[in-house]
Amino acid sequence: MTQGPVAPDADAAGRPSAASTRPAGETDTPVLSAVFGPARVAALMARQRRGAGVLLAAWAGGRPVGVAHLREEPPDDPQLRLRLPAMPALEHLEVVPAHRGQGVGTALVRAVEQAARERGHAWLTAGVPTGSSGAARLLARLGYDDLGEEILAGARQLVRSLDPAVPGLGAWDAWHPVEAARQLSGVDAPWHVVGGWAVDLWLGRQTRRHSDLEIGVPRRYLSRMRAHLAGFELFVAGDGRVSPVHAAADVPAGHHQVWVLERSVPAWRVDLMLQPGDGSEWVFRRDERVRRPYAEMVGVTPQGVPYLRPEGVLLFKARHRRPKDEADLAAALPRLEAGARAWLVEALELVHPGHPWITALSR
Repeated sequence: MTQGPVAPDADAAGRPSAASTRPAGETDTPVLSAVFGPARVAALMARQRRGAGVLLAAWAGGRPVGVAHLREEPPDDPQLRLRLPAMPALEHLEVVPAHRGQGVGTALVRAVEQAARERGHAWLTAGVPTGSSGAARLLARLGYDDLGEEILAGARQLVRSLDPAVPGLGAWDAWHPVEAARQLSGVDAPWHVVGGWAVDLWLGRQTRRHSDLEIGVPRRYLSRMRAHLAGFELFVAGDGRVSPVHAAADVPAGHHQVWVLERSVPAWRVDLMLQPGDGSEWVFRRDERVRRPYAEMVGVTPQGVPYLRPEGVLLFKARHRRPKDEADLAAALPRLEAGARAWLVEALELVHPGHPWITALSR
């Protein structure tokens, strides 16, 4: 990894550490180099000198027993720069073996977080090697959420909000679609359930667990949706973080997710997926060449919940082909009508030529 990973087994849960933590100074360089390696310490101290990071060290009995680094420079890897631009990183967390399991790792993580807050940062990311259960458990216990994808091969990227007023990305207690329809009753804006829940609404039964609820709404109606949800707080989600939406203009053109927070819980209740179009024509956000009359793409359950038809849902899901996407295809395929199959095949050939699902849909 080009961005320093969090070391596994950094500490155990709960036990306080006798070590003290502080930013490393120039006079600490020789002893830190002897324990953690001269090349690494020299590089991190050089970054600290130019104001692009902070090296934190934990000490016990006058000896260094752990280090962690707050990186404020953009990551070296282009994929990380694309997905998490300008987000500071917790990296190079290491505790000497004799002091593991004593809370030193926890103390270092908290020290990095405090340094980040003092330098004006609201979010922090950390890379954890895939399969590093000790590091993953430590950071999960300390409030870090997995982004759910491998941005870099062999690593998971975690993020944490440093603002106590902003819940973490994993603080979901999503409404059931029927509850969402009740909450949105009377809103002067077209909307429909998308994602895996839409497939289940079309099938008339729940086929798998859903961790969130996504609702499609044309971007031009966001102001009306926000006014209707005046008792909730809205946040734009993207780049591994969320930030408050005070007006529709707060959602940049390149972002399309607006999360709805119920502060009293607190929990995220629904993800508003902003779409092009005006509600009379359905337009595929990732390729606006794909269009269809809105009435042909949106169905309604007997309980009055509008949902995107499965061919539209599967077109979105085709890009990633995660296990849940494959499960949704398997659930929908036996009941997908010939016309819907033909439309989806044509759309896939346009957007994802040669996609494996084309063969499955053409049988």
